[in-house]
Formats: sequence, structure tokens, C-alpha cells
Amino acid sequence: MLGRASVAAGAWQVQVDVSDLENLTATFTDANGNTSPFAVFGRAPQPSGAPGDTDGDGVSDVLETLAGTDLNDPASAPVQQGALSVDKAAIVLSVTQPTKDSITATLRLSLPTGFTPDSSTVGVVFGDDSEKVTLDAKGKGLAGGVGVKFTVSSAGSGALIQYTLKNKNIGAALAPYGLTDKTTSKTGESATIPVAVVLIKNGSEYLYVGQAVVTYVATLGKSGKAIRSVRSAAAQAKALNARM
Repeated sequence: MLGRASVAAGAWQVQVDVSDLENLTATFTDANGNTSPFAVFGRAPQPSGAPGDTDGDGVSDVLETLAGTDLNDPASAPVQQGALSVDKAAIVLSVTQPTKDSITATLRLSLPTGFTPDSSTVGVVFGDDSEKVTLDAKGKGLAGGVGVKFTVSSAGSGALIQYTLKNKNIGAALAPYGLTDKTTSKTGESATIPVAVVLIKNGSEYLYVGQAVVTYVATLGKSGKAIRSVRSAAAQAKALNARM
């Protein structure tokens, strides 16, 4: 789905039919260039039992499970806090050593009022892969090859999350978004990967959703690498090919 439309100023309600949709991400832009990301995250219900939104509360079963809320109760859901910015992301997929896949990413978000990361739990979703880590008093956590470092801004209203995943097989979790075993052009292919973060502390759950638009360069039967950064697409592809 790809499109653009202009509308008159005012308040708008957008309704999306997700009967055959997996994930939708979009951005609303006003006349002044201000943007507001929008996302429908999680796959629609399928006969096979694929996760959807059982209770119809607007939060997918995947994210409710990660947050620990009741996916059968529309009154129980993580509080949606707004957009998640993916400042940087690097994904490495190995065909010859599939348990050596990795993700490193820098994620940016605005914190709920009064939230501190110490002893909280952070859940991160990349594509169809979801992980959860409990942080220590310094805002750091490591469990099963997944690491999180949580840094709060000096003003206390924003935070950076340094996320790492190492030595796991995540190929199947990213394949639906175009990161598959194939040979791409040297300049790579653009792919959009849905990303989400859940913050959990003292019985409260907060949800952020966003996306990582990456350049993916791959060689069939060997490996694939994807990068999201502030560099141009050509510079990204050049760096990726240098590592292949």
C-alpha cells in the first residue's frame, strides 16, 4: 500500500481495514512540515491462529503479550505513548551460520512523566522478533544474548535505548519484510521493518511504535546485511558491500 492525499485543516479520524494486512506504517505531514507517524502493528487474524488483536483494543496480541496485559480484555492494554524513532540500525543475517544473526540499534523516545529506567523491564520488537530484558539500577540489562542500555536525557523527558541482539536465528522473523536469502543489486534494496518498544514498571505498561527503513544488501546462500543511519542510501550500500 502506497499513497498520498491532501486534506483540509481540522481533526481527522482514520479507519484502516486490517482484514488482510500484516503491518502498516505511515506518516502524516502538515503544511509546515511537522510529521506524525502512524502505525498498525501486528498481523490480522488468520485461520492458522496467527496473532492479531483479539480484544479489538487497537494493540496487537504480540505487543500485549510482550507488555503482559490481557489480550482478551479491551480495558487492559499498554498506554500508547507515541512515536519511536530509530536513529540507527544494523542487521546481519547469516545463511551459513543462522544462529549468528544480530541486530544493533539506537532507539529514541519520550518518557512518561516520572518514569525512571531502574528496575524496569524493556521489551523490543523488530519485525516478528520480540525480546524482553529487565534493567538494573543503572538502566542496563543483558539476558540470553539480548542487551539494553537505557540513557535518560539531562532534561529527564527523553531517552536513548542502545539495543543489541547477538547469536540468534531471526531470519524467519524478518523474512516477511523483505530480508530474505537472495542476491540483491550492489546498491541494495529498501525495506521497512516495524519496530516497537514496551516499557514496564510498577504495574504500568507504555507502548511506542515506529519503523526502520533500511538498505538491504544480500548474496544468495551467504548473508544479508541491512543498515539504517543518517548516511545516504548510496553511502550505506557502499559500506555494506565492503563488508560482504
